[in-house]
Amino acid sequence: MRLSDFLLIVLAAILYTFGDYLLKVSNWISGFGLIYQHDLSGLLLISLLPIALGLAFLSKLIQAKIMANNPLGSVQSLNIGLVIIFSIIIGKFLLDEVISKIQLAGLILILIGIFLISKSEK
Repeated sequence: MRLSDFLLIVLAAILYTFGDYLLKVSNWISGFGLIYQHDLSGLLLISLLPIALGLAFLSKLIQAKIMANNPLGSVQSLNIGLVIIFSIIIGKFLLDEVISKIQLAGLILILIGIFLISKSEK
């Protein structure tokens, strides 16, 4: 896999994870399922939902471009691993979520897996 393809996978994972972050924040503010609420929190959820969906769609377009020249298994494995890593990082630094020792061990294993997958095609 070329470096440019790997960097595009990283970008796709960041876009997808940030879209999930927006969904989490909008649900925090408005309360889950209150899309039809007639106050500012309901409007916030309605306004963030298309942005989050747009980020997910853009992420999938980038993945489709990368999949044209690379094995599906490699692209998907790298993308899913990176989404997990970025989700835990965003949770820690933007949402004050706690990272357990088990999660930290899992992150290390994911990083090892990403390294092995990216090297396995050479």
